[in-house]
Amino acid sequence: MCSLYLLNWRNKMFQGRGAVAALLLVCVTIICEVESAPLPPPPPAPYIPSGHDKDAWPELLNMDVADAVSILNSSGLVQNIYVQPPSSGPAPANLGKTTDVWVYTDGSTVYEVPRRGIWHANRLIPGWPEVSGMWYKSAIAKIKADYLGVTVVYGPKGSVFRTAELRMDRVYVDINPDSTVAGIPSVG
Repeated sequence: MCSLYLLNWRNKMFQGRGAVAALLLVCVTIICEVESAPLPPPPPAPYIPSGHDKDAWPELLNMDVADAVSILNSSGLVQNIYVQPPSSGPAPANLGKTTDVWVYTDGSTVYEVPRRGIWHANRLIPGWPEVSGMWYKSAIAKIKADYLGVTVVYGPKGSVFRTAELRMDRVYVDINPDSTVAGIPSVG
């Protein structure tokens, strides 16, 4: 379309006008041909996988263990589910894989957010013995990494206000004057 229009326009406007007019005509012709050339097809869309994955199930916190395990089994997202009751014994022979889900229980309810990962000690008993003597900020970071959604209450040894109410989402940490953890932090 651009070429036909240009030919008619050239015959009327540039007849006998010289080299400048001819150069302008060539430039306009090139622009018209570039603009009117068909666009190449778009490249194929990249492969984008779809699906879903989940690493933690906070909605199962404080639920009956059997119900929580049933929900995890029916989700289709989990292959191996391990239920870990309170224990101060040695680690199991099978520590699991990072894709496994561990459900930590106080005996009847889920007290820690079920999540993927390898085994760690049920924190009701023995708590976090590995952070005893550690700088308190590092210890708090370790506890929060181990126990999703926990509230860490900390302060000088003997002065931390403790309630009689047992809460499974709270950990008390006593701190020595040199800013290290005194004793073994525990759920409470």
